[in-house]
Amino acid sequence: MSLSGRATGRAILSEDAIVDAATHRRRARLAHRQARQEIIETLHALRDEGLSYSEIARRTGYERRSVANWLKFKAPPDRRRAALNPTSPWYFEAFLAQCWKDGNRCGRHLFHDVKQRGYTGSFANLERLLGAWRRAEREQALVGAGSRSGHRSCDLAGDCRSAVHQAARPADRTAGKKGRCPEAGI
Repeated sequence: MSLSGRATGRAILSEDAIVDAATHRRRARLAHRQARQEIIETLHALRDEGLSYSEIARRTGYERRSVANWLKFKAPPDRRRAALNPTSPWYFEAFLAQCWKDGNRCGRHLFHDVKQRGYTGSFANLERLLGAWRRAEREQALVGAGSRSGHRSCDLAGDCRSAVHQAARPADRTAGKKGRCPEAGI
């Protein structure tokens, strides 16, 4: 099921459902990684018994070449991510983070700005990234509301995990609409 509506790019699922789905994905990835770790430990145990790759393959049901490759590792290798390209909003992360920091948080404006810079992805894809930033900002604001200890800096490139975003002041909002982003020159 899609997390955002087609026409608006806004979430069609509740915030709780989105968080539940993210938690489920995180747990599934962890369970998969643990299962791979157990497989590698089993293969190493069989190899320590003195069995050949072919015999291990026969006993476990995996291909001999897979067994040989997996035995090179003590732990499962980390997932290799694909190289970023202009269809991904993460390709423009530094630019978007700067615009966000400058008060431009309107998805349509940011979409226009990154399109001018060569973004070829969809509005919904950009909104998915911005939605994650908005959720992180809301969560941090709720956490920070209980114990405000002055201004904390924010690094959007770090997924806003360690800092509290301060809400844009009305003056910032008007400035954000007028000159959306200094780097865009619009």
